[in-house]
Amino acid sequence: MEGYAKFAAMMGQHPEMAVFRTFRALNMKNLLYLQAELVELERDLEVIAELDEASGIPQKAEYARSWVALNRSEAEGDGYQLRKVLTIREKLKQYNDVLVQQAQMFALEQPNSWDLKFLREWLGGWNMSGNFLTGLEQLIWDEKNEADLVSLRKPQPEKDVFSAWFTGTFLDYFHRCLGQYIKKPIPIDVESGIRNYDNSTLLALADVVCTVCACLIPISSIVVLYLVKNVLTRLGLVAGFTALFSFTLAIVTKARRIEVFAATAAFASVQVVFIGTTNN
Repeated sequence: MEGYAKFAAMMGQHPEMAVFRTFRALNMKNLLYLQAELVELERDLEVIAELDEASGIPQKAEYARSWVALNRSEAEGDGYQLRKVLTIREKLKQYNDVLVQQAQMFALEQPNSWDLKFLREWLGGWNMSGNFLTGLEQLIWDEKNEADLVSLRKPQPEKDVFSAWFTGTFLDYFHRCLGQYIKKPIPIDVESGIRNYDNSTLLALADVVCTVCACLIPISSIVVLYLVKNVLTRLGLVAGFTALFSFTLAIVTKARRIEVFAATAAFASVQVVFIGTTNN
């Protein structure tokens, strides 16, 4: 399997690779042209309706008040206004369809930077000796078009700073050092040497690491404060552990600022109470 067949198969099995251009500028130009056409048609209809109303012919004057009369006008040899209405109807349908499509396209998310980097590397060299695409086609995923790219993969849950780092930078480092030697390449493109890591497994592992850190910080704080007897040193340690606790909350959770402040204040209070208790 080669060429676009392999590319399509990769996109089907790995949705993060389903990245396409939206051609926003062309779509906007098309929408503007349709809008301009409708403006012209609207004006033409207004002129025709005014002429029919002012014609002095009762039958034509009735068009403005009766759809039945307007609909019969073609059979009676005077269907100019009716034809214009029907032309506008078709153009409005086309315009509304495009308008809704663009609204839906604007709701699509841009691809993850790591996914886009992987796609470019696969197209550029890992796959088929780097000569998969030629001509203008090879520029579709170029950096100059990055703002025009969208991913068809359903929106992923927002990651905290630690999870994003763990599934990005850390995973890349792990793959280069160990992963490429212990995981088998994906069957669809063995020659490229690509390995697949399950995102849900990585996020679960990141959650475990975060949970362990959440347990260790309070325990470490109590143990250290118990061993240190100097009051000034204890206060300095309280400040240090409180800052570490606040920093950890900021990077391993998606808590709001007010929630981080509240948790930090509670943690500091516990340490101060412990110092007062042990001093007594």
